[in-house]
Amino acid sequence: MVTTPLGLLLVSKRMVRVLESVGPFRHRAIPTVIYSKRIKHLVRDRFTRQRTWYPVTDPTMKNEDFVILQLLEETPCLDRERTLVKGVPFHQSSESVLGQDEALPLVLRPPTGGFPPVFCVPALTSYCFTEEARRACEAAELKGLWWRPQR
Repeated sequence: MVTTPLGLLLVSKRMVRVLESVGPFRHRAIPTVIYSKRIKHLVRDRFTRQRTWYPVTDPTMKNEDFVILQLLEETPCLDRERTLVKGVPFHQSSESVLGQDEALPLVLRPPTGGFPPVFCVPALTSYCFTEEARRACEAAELKGLWWRPQR
C-alpha cells in the first residue's frame, strides 16, 4: 500500500484494529464517509460543483467503515550511509526525499523496541508496514491491499 506521509491514508476501521493488534503505534483515525456515485447529482451543485446541503440518510448510499489514518510520529531509522541512490549514499546524493524505487538498497535501522506495525520514515514518500503487519492483514483476509517488499 503506497501513500505519501503528507497525504492521506484511507483504510478500513477493521484494518486499523488489525494493525493495533500487532502492536502499538501513535495515530489518529479521522472518521470519513464514502458515498455512492449514485447520489452525486443530489450532493453536488451542477453549476458551482460545490457540496449541497442534501442530507444523505439512506445507509445503502454511504459507507462509514473507513477512516483517514494519520500517524502522529515519525520513525527516524533511515541509514543514510548504506541507503544508495544511483549508487551513491543517500546523504551524498542531491535527493532530499526518496520515492518508490529510488533507493537500492533501502536500509532501515530498527529503532529501540522495534518498528511499530505501520510507520513513517522522514525522507521517504510512503508509509512502511512491518512483515508482521502484512501477515496479520492477510490472515484477517483484508481486501484491496498491495504489498511491496523492501529492497
